[in-house]
Amino acid sequence: GLKAFSVRYESLPGVYGEGVLLEPAGEAKASVVLLPDAAHTPEQHAGLVPGLPQQARLGAALAEKGCRVICVALLDRESRFSSNPEIQRFTNLPHREFLYRGSYEMGRTPTGYEVVKALAAVDNLLAKDRKLPVAMVGHGEGGRIALYAGALDNRVSATLVSGAFGPRESMWQEPIDRNLWGILLEHGDAQVADFHGDRGLVIETSQVPAW
Repeated sequence: GLKAFSVRYESLPGVYGEGVLLEPAGEAKASVVLLPDAAHTPEQHAGLVPGLPQQARLGAALAEKGCRVICVALLDRESRFSSNPEIQRFTNLPHREFLYRGSYEMGRTPTGYEVVKALAAVDNLLAKDRKLPVAMVGHGEGGRIALYAGALDNRVSATLVSGAFGPRESMWQEPIDRNLWGILLEHGDAQVADFHGDRGLVIETSQVPAW
């Protein structure tokens, strides 16, 4: 009884969020922005294509419980688009690093872009039905984005962070696209969690996806 739609929405001028919108069979009880790990697609979380075990298809599970869900696509770590065909230059840099290198020069980061995409998804869900509470749910790379996005927007009633929360002192050993200038001076994960205030924040201890 679920309905699935391919969606695309503007986050910034010229920057779009994309993903899968799942509508429940009956009247929606809540709205959810679902942010998967960079290794997973919205279609996998929606149960439309193989690649995730049944118990990990969170988008489909939430929709079956009566939630309206936007599964947002995150930039993956493949390299097929890390190129400029016009000048015949090709690299094997992961997409996240390829974008990081160019955007960091301009004071932007992949993390920042994806936080904006998550918050634009909130805008669209509230435009659909302002009465429904909105939750932010993320796993792995998506868990990091959910932690920041949920902290920044008090319209988000609850946030679930899975496989992403912990000490950041070893960030220099992690993929470079996670680099945020000066973040540890004031905003480690515990400090960012404080910004959620009395809104719901659930930290799920699960295996952090390895890459």
